[in-house]
Amino acid sequence: MTTFFHVDRFNHLLAGQTIGLTTIQLPVGREEHYDLLFPSGVSRHGFYYTGLRANEPDPGMELLWEYVRRAAFAERPSRLTSMFAWRSLAEAELFKRERGLPDARVFEVEADPNAAFIANMQLLNSSGSLLLTSELAHAYWAGEAGPTTVNLSPPRWEVLIPLPAVIGVEARSDSLVKQNDGSR
Repeated sequence: MTTFFHVDRFNHLLAGQTIGLTTIQLPVGREEHYDLLFPSGVSRHGFYYTGLRANEPDPGMELLWEYVRRAAFAERPSRLTSMFAWRSLAEAELFKRERGLPDARVFEVEADPNAAFIANMQLLNSSGSLLLTSELAHAYWAGEAGPTTVNLSPPRWEVLIPLPAVIGVEARSDSLVKQNDGSR
């Protein structure tokens, strides 16, 4: 097992809590298609993006990434049925600062490194052409940094942890915490 670090952006986690999949209450007629896509349910992230809300930042991007995963990288865990974490406490703290989440807590999460998947979250962008978007999605699921022909930000390696997962102790940057070395 490897220790990863999850930022609790919504302040809803407790040490020892098991995070699992959930189902969505859908309007009549949509259940069959939803069950076809996610028969076991979705993660909190998946709930947000498949919850039929009209004001999502880019729900089509998540669906495109999911279809690329299913078509070419089916062995990878779905973004819509996983929780997200960082390889080190330092990376988690950086994410908190960048997202303006000073009060968000960070929890350790133990996961099988063979089941977790590490990908460059900077590739999650669908603002270019369809060809570029497809290339970015394929690079994401291949675990690559991304194409060198595009002006991308430096890689930010997020960890997808398939659910269910058990939340560990709260990690504190002011105490000695076992951290991963951050190497890829």
